[in-house]
Amino acid sequence: MTWSHYFQELIQHDKHHQNQINALLTSVLPVTGKLLLTSDTADLIEGSDIFLKEFIDKDAAELLHLQVENKEFFKQFSMRQPNGFYTEQGQEERIRSFRINPAHE
Repeated sequence: MTWSHYFQELIQHDKHHQNQINALLTSVLPVTGKLLLTSDTADLIEGSDIFLKEFIDKDAAELLHLQVENKEFFKQFSMRQPNGFYTEQGQEERIRSFRINPAHE
């Protein structure tokens, strides 16, 4: 396998998940389009049965808890996580990378 082939498969894998999320949001959980500003300066999109908000630094502890509690489930959809991923600092770095690198969106 070449690096080019590996990255092409990785991109296809991400597109597959993006399509799954889009299908879920449009068919099962229609978004109302209501955009709320929270006191944490993160936008919140409110749907009929779902709320979506951008992570901010102070969400790191809760994000870590989510990752640890669902580690076995997420393994089947994720690549190997880097050292430090399952730490609060690792989650803070992850949140900052989403802000710095909009390619994660």
